[in-house]
Amino acid sequence: MERICTSFFTIFLLFPLFGSLFAQTISNIQLAYTCPCKVTATYDLEVICDNDVKLYYSSDTTAYGWMLAETFSNKTTGTYTDIWDCEAAGVVYGQFFFKMEVIATQCCQSSIGLAMVFVEGGDFILGAAVQPSTDGTGFDYDGHAETNAHSVTLSNFCISETSVTQSQFAAVMGVNPSYFKVTPGDKPVEQVSWYDAIAFCNKLSLMEGKTLVYSVKVSGVEINWATLSYISIPTSNNANWNAVAIDMSANGYRLPTEAEWEYAARGGQQSLSAQNGAILDYYYSGSNIADNVAWYVNNSGDQTHLVKQKQPNTLDLYDMSGNVYDWCWDWYAAYVNVNETDPLGPSFGSTRVLHGGSWNAGVHGCRVSYRGNFMPNNRNYNIGFRLARSSE
Repeated sequence: MERICTSFFTIFLLFPLFGSLFAQTISNIQLAYTCPCKVTATYDLEVICDNDVKLYYSSDTTAYGWMLAETFSNKTTGTYTDIWDCEAAGVVYGQFFFKMEVIATQCCQSSIGLAMVFVEGGDFILGAAVQPSTDGTGFDYDGHAETNAHSVTLSNFCISETSVTQSQFAAVMGVNPSYFKVTPGDKPVEQVSWYDAIAFCNKLSLMEGKTLVYSVKVSGVEINWATLSYISIPTSNNANWNAVAIDMSANGYRLPTEAEWEYAARGGQQSLSAQNGAILDYYYSGSNIADNVAWYVNNSGDQTHLVKQKQPNTLDLYDMSGNVYDWCWDWYAAYVNVNETDPLGPSFGSTRVLHGGSWNAGVHGCRVSYRGNFMPNNRNYNIGFRLARSSE
């Protein structure tokens, strides 16, 4: 039977993808329909980094029920004309309704030169995998099992490819507190507390005009992060700073959650999805051989090292095993064996989570599932941090 081209309707529902939080707009959309079935989309795009534009269609005039028509990839700011060949896609001619979404596929480099890596969300098992017999006990130094491994679902997020370096910390905070100082400052910053780390995040967010993730109030008044000096950050345990509020919908910088950190260290979907029949879920971040990816007690020479000297993992993240521990957002507690989505950890505690091992840690501390913890006010020469952001 001959197929007849018919008219189509366009209803534009321009929702950003859930979790997509940064400045990205699509406007001046025009659709043109030609026989045989082809749809030409012309639109203006304003984005920060490369994005994908997804065109969805529906023939349902009531509940819609959107189906993906086409993905137009690697779009920067500009005016575009893209074509969906609906005949080639086997779509039946009819009355169509459309929506378009802008979805980030990468993360922007920060203004201090720290590259951010896009991590596609997904499901994984948080907690210890089976460890090699030569690798220690599978317990952290407080004696809590790393087990109670449980399923976690994460949204997209961004994480820095390295820990914050000494020069990057100094660019924001005006000081380099590190014990292992180097010029230029491309060793990871250390001797930073958890309080120092969240202050850095907020101050960098302000420098770039982003919305602050963290809120700390003293006597009901928000801290002036713009004028906050390094020497004003508490060095003893502080109830106001411990009561910090977090806004995960903000577009500023933050610490990764424990689940985000471990997921990224394992390589995200690039490692946890089968590749040529194999799942690349390594003991350390990027390898089952610690010396390939980590500076630790056996090879560090009792000091930190320049970042990016060891092999990265499958997400091109460096030093997630060894060199310095990374602070995470979460209060520390034993895992609870329940499925979670975008977990933030316990609502209170006495210590904050550390991950990744360090230059003076044993090999077992460099495992992706190893959990350390420390008082949030303490500064130590084997502790640093890396940055995260919610998805672009």
